[in-house]
Amino acid sequence: MTKPEPISCTLTFSHTFSCPANVLFDVWTSHQHFVHWWPDEQAYMYVCESVLAPQGNVLFQQVAPEGYDVWETLTYHEVKEPESITYTKSFSSPEGEALVLPWMSSFPLEVWHKVTFQEESSATILTIEEAPYRATEAENQTFWFLREAISTVLTNKMERLEQYVASLPWK
Repeated sequence: MTKPEPISCTLTFSHTFSCPANVLFDVWTSHQHFVHWWPDEQAYMYVCESVLAPQGNVLFQQVAPEGYDVWETLTYHEVKEPESITYTKSFSSPEGEALVLPWMSSFPLEVWHKVTFQEESSATILTIEEAPYRATEAENQTFWFLREAISTVLTNKMERLEQYVASLPWK
C-alpha cells in the first residue's frame, strides 16, 4: 500500500480539550477507549481488529438499536505518537474490504483523514482534516455537498469525546 499524497482541499475541524496530547492520542487510537465515544449515540460498537501502525487497520462494526449495522475500516498510513495520525476510512464488509454505501452510492469509497494533537499549556487542540481520496468527480461533489452534515457528525463526536475524556482518571 502506498502512502496517500497530501490533499490540497480539505474539510478542517478543530476542538480544544482540557488534557495533555498523549492522553487524547491514546483515547483516539486505543480500541479500549474508542468504543466509548466513536459510535453514534445509542449505537453499540465492536472492534474486530486494531493495529496502530503504518498499514495497520481498525475494523469495527456499529449496531444501532433499530437493528441497522455498518462496518468501517480505518487504514493507518502514518503514526507519529502523540503528534498526529493519517489514515483513510471506508465503509466496509465484515472482512474489511471497502464497499460502496448502498444508500448513497456516490459517496467516496475512501476518505483521507489527518488528525493532529497540538498541546498548548494544559490543553490540546485536536484538528481533523478530511477529504475524498482517489474519488471520482461525482464522489467529490457528494462529499462537498455533505460537508455541513459531516461537520455536524464531527461536532457530535467531539462532544462525546470531550465527555469521555473528562470521565477518565488521567489527572
